[in-house]
Amino acid sequence: MLDTSFSDLCRSCDSTYFVCSVSVICPIDFYKHDGICKRCSIGCGECSDFDTCTACDSSLVLTTLTNSTVTCKCGSGFYGVEDSSTDTLNCLACTGTCIECDGTSTTCTGCSTPNFLLGNTCTTTCGTTKFGDATDRVCKD
Repeated sequence: MLDTSFSDLCRSCDSTYFVCSVSVICPIDFYKHDGICKRCSIGCGECSDFDTCTACDSSLVLTTLTNSTVTCKCGSGFYGVEDSSTDTLNCLACTGTCIECDGTSTTCTGCSTPNFLLGNTCTTTCGTTKFGDATDRVCKD
């Protein structure tokens, strides 16, 4: 006989095994961890855990980082600013000759032709001790 005296504490009960099985369905922007819904990282619309996005909020791009984390970032020519009050990642344009930037509009990580990346700045010349590599647009030793 199935003991149902505590069945109201469960989301569902499995009558085959006489055990309570928690069946939690988390809303969008959340993932299930140990039966608890936890929020995905900012910009991530769906995720399997905090470090693994499976879908992004609109206008964001799914990106795999070097540490195998799958996250959502702004597209080319933009950088993201987190707004924790609205749980969104706002994309702002890179400025000047930066075609890629990170953290601020002027912290360049990629430059448009004919410029080259020197540190985090785009420049037309690499100085006297470096040369501009046309394949990746970076000043090198």
